Amino acid sequence: MLRRAVKDNVVVVLESAAHERESRPRPDLGLLELLRSLSDGRRLPDQPGRAAREVRRRMLWTIEHELPERRAQASDTTDLDALAVALIGCELVTCDAFMADVVRRARLDLQRRCELFTGRRDDVSRLQARLEELARVAADEFRPRRASK
Repeated sequence: MLRRAVKDNVVVVLESAAHERESRPRPDLGLLELLRSLSDGRRLPDQPGRAAREVRRRMLWTIEHELPERRAQASDTTDLDALAVALIGCELVTCDAFMADVVRRARLDLQRRCELFTGRRDDVSRLQARLEELARVAADEFRPRRASK
């Protein structure tokens, strides 16, 4: 569904420096090549702007104050950096379940008016349904209309 949505210009996939860093240890998975085939070279900014830095600060505050028992993970810095930029520039955002929880606790999904999806089965199904809906809307907008007499 994602490949079709990209091909039909329903959605745009963006690469980031975070994707490159996280894919480096496992080149055998081919994730970066897949991403590049979908993005057509489009990228999120490598340097966060002021708004993204503020979003990152809010996510970090949320982790520190609402989830103090959680141990930091090696990927947290990369995840926070990439997610902050994505929340500023994207309407549909995918991330892991923990980061989605952080974004929702901080209400950044509502503030930034973006839809958040994780790799969990129900989120994957919801994303697929959303892409199908966007494809239908796009098809309706570009369908030739009959001229009225």
